[in-house]
Amino acid sequence: MTSRFFHFAIVVLLAPFLAQAQTNTPQSESGNFAAARRAAEIGTGKWWINLTDDARDKFIEHYTKAMEHVMSDLETECSQGMRSLLAGGKPRSGVDEVDIMSNMTLCKIGSSFDFGFGTHKELREGVDAFYKDSTNLTVPIEVALPRVRDALAIKHPRVTGGIG
Repeated sequence: MTSRFFHFAIVVLLAPFLAQAQTNTPQSESGNFAAARRAAEIGTGKWWINLTDDARDKFIEHYTKAMEHVMSDLETECSQGMRSLLAGGKPRSGVDEVDIMSNMTLCKIGSSFDFGFGTHKELREGVDAFYKDSTNLTVPIEVALPRVRDALAIKHPRVTGGIG
């Protein structure tokens, strides 16, 4: 689902360039190069720093909402899987260790979509700070956001009840 969100976002962001390319007379090579460069920068720090504050806020809001959906779906699947594998806290008869480990891995992966550390403002400010370092300008936003989230998780630790 996450990759579909990013594919959709890229298509939406590229649509104006495609429409312009179809309606304009042929561009010079330097114009084509500039358009190609802009398209390559979409989703990176170079793209991020050129967004308005409102656009950054909206992106963070939509991104975290999408991650909450993914996490919720995976947590539900994890919980249902554990219930089906265990009876009275012990593995059911005929359940292989690999089934339990596979489900535990699903539970762990689900938690990697948790962006509920801090506030949207803190997350956005963290991304802004991440991209202020010019060496990070080519890092895709889908890599930057988990790094910022991990830093916020250290800043705002939570007590969890275990797997799932």
